[in-house]
Amino acid sequence: MPWATPGVCHPEHLELLETEEQRIEDRRADFLARVRQRASGESFLLHIELQNDNHPQMPLRMLRYYTDIQLQWPKEPVRQYLVYTGKRPLAMSDHIDHPDWRYCYTLFDIRS
Repeated sequence: MPWATPGVCHPEHLELLETEEQRIEDRRADFLARVRQRASGESFLLHIELQNDNHPQMPLRMLRYYTDIQLQWPKEPVRQYLVYTGKRPLAMSDHIDHPDWRYCYTLFDIRS
C-alpha cells in the first residue's frame, strides 16, 4: 500500500471495525444565529454554548456541534464560543491537537 501512512504498512495487528453507528439524539445548541457585520458586510454563523462545570470532553462536544452546523450550512463560516459559568476554576481546554489536524474555539471564563 504505497499510500499508507508510515508505520501502517506492516502492522503487527489489523482489526476491521464495525462502521455502522446508530445515532439517535436530540442535540441543540444553546445559541446559534446568522450575523452580518455592519461595517464589513461579513456574514457568519455565531454558535455559543454555556457550560457550568469543567467537562473533560468539551472540545470533542464543541467539534461535534461544529460539524453538525457545517453539515447544515456548508457554505457559511462558523465562529464558536464557550462561556464558562462554573464556580470552580476553569480547567477545560479550548482546542484539540491531533497529529494531522487542529481544532479550536474561543473560551471565556465569566469570572475573568
